Amino acid sequence: MLQEGKPVNADIQIAIAYKPVGNEAADYEHIVVYQVAKNGSLTIVSNGRYNKETGKVTVNGMANGTYAIGFVKKTFEDTAKHKWAEKQISVLASKNIIRGTSETTYSPQKNITRADFLKLLVNTLELKADINGNFDDIAANAHYYNEVAIAKALGIISGLGNNKFEPSSQISRQDMMVMVEKALQIAGKPGVEGNNEDLQRFNDADKIASYARNSVASLIKEGIITGDGSKINPTGKTTRAETAVILYKLYNR
Repeated sequence: MLQEGKPVNADIQIAIAYKPVGNEAADYEHIVVYQVAKNGSLTIVSNGRYNKETGKVTVNGMANGTYAIGFVKKTFEDTAKHKWAEKQISVLASKNIIRGTSETTYSPQKNITRADFLKLLVNTLELKADINGNFDDIAANAHYYNEVAIAKALGIISGLGNNKFEPSSQISRQDMMVMVEKALQIAGKPGVEGNNEDLQRFNDADKIASYARNSVASLIKEGIITGDGSKINPTGKTTRAETAVILYKLYNR
């Protein structure tokens, strides 16, 4: 893209007609888009994806960038017993949205911290904001500093009092749901609004904190959260497997 004869460094959506080959047709969600640097190095652009309905690969990138299409199917040795999350983990890891705890393990049963979940949420929805300060307990060199600051600026989080966020604490399921519901509103992807009737089928609905009830009900009605049978487990901790399943749904909205 040129303006007054000069390249414009602007974000646009690029669409490329593409025909999957070999195994790509069956595993089209693993088709990825690389940004090609001047030195030839490749970096996966997480929002790049193939739409089988249109037959096109789309990516939100720079107008004057160079891109290439590839195929990545990242797997981990410890996800086979989590069939309900295995596909989602593999797809998001292939897109470089989530990462394993090592090259070969994902640790699906491990609980995720408040800061790590928020970082993944902000990046998955590609949220942006002008940063104006942060919580007092967020170190300036923390890998999640920018994402927490963005979420604070956008009103997705307000902290736990005294300008504290407790980034290393494990995030409860109900706090996770509040963050997700608020983030969807900010991203312009709101779902249907839930109510108490949507909570009635869960035996532990009375354990949901008052500040979280609307968010939990809305995500249940939208199908983003399904619960475990008759329980929603609002005060339980959020695992890395659960995180992948939720982010996968958000990524594909």
